[in-house]
Amino acid sequence: MNNNIKFILFFLSLGLFMTSCEKEETTFEDISSPENVRGNIITFPNADSSPGFFNLNDPASSSNSFSFSAAEDGEAVTSATLNISYNGSTPVDIGSVDMPGTRTLTFEEAIELTGAPLDDIMAGDVFEIGATFTTASGDYRNGKRLRIPVGCLSELAGTYDYEATAVWCGEALTSGTVEFIETSAGRYTLDDWSLGGYTSCYGGLAASWGTLALVDVCSKISIDGLDNYDDTWNFTIDGVDGSALTVSWSNTYGESGSAIITRTDGTDWPALSN
Repeated sequence: MNNNIKFILFFLSLGLFMTSCEKEETTFEDISSPENVRGNIITFPNADSSPGFFNLNDPASSSNSFSFSAAEDGEAVTSATLNISYNGSTPVDIGSVDMPGTRTLTFEEAIELTGAPLDDIMAGDVFEIGATFTTASGDYRNGKRLRIPVGCLSELAGTYDYEATAVWCGEALTSGTVEFIETSAGRYTLDDWSLGGYTSCYGGLAASWGTLALVDVCSKISIDGLDNYDDTWNFTIDGVDGSALTVSWSNTYGESGSAIITRTDGTDWPALSN
């Protein structure tokens, strides 16, 4: 029995010795509680970034700026290094930084650093910025990473004229205005998703349009969400002719219609499609 105990203690001591000799890098994800803060946490407020993504339509002039600073709790940082990854690839170092500070990263620089193939980069791809830093007690890797998606500038917000060209109920057609309201970058809701159809067939607009959202990703249009009755909708781009946009719509309840939407300021619509 005594020999067994000695055998166990020997290997426990050996494990402790090996652990104490190895300098580990540790990730601390949760910094909401002071007891979870170890070392210094670098944060990435993205308020300085404009537009907050890398513009696929203009990579030569697209850039993002981000700030990083020390958390109130934790040790002083003796050195810090930023890193970058593309679509979950292994991060590569960008270089050492001072804190507090601000770093501007161009789209072209991000492509060069990660080796991302420009011809294959698509809207929805993501570059991520992270950081490692050294304190008196060890090296730490920031669990918070700044995501910079690849996208395109979307400028569909505004109030436009429409002329309904068909409605499912066969009633007289109406005309009026429709507002595209931007709820977040590239995401819109309409104040009249039926483009006059509900007014023709029901005598007024729906009380609510639910969570319906028109999503613009580099001029590719899709519909997300459900209406107030949990129906899904289709919104088809039938044609773009300068300031006139021809669309048709339908939903799983069986309602449908079509209309021509015209920009009142005479500017052209982008080359929208589905």
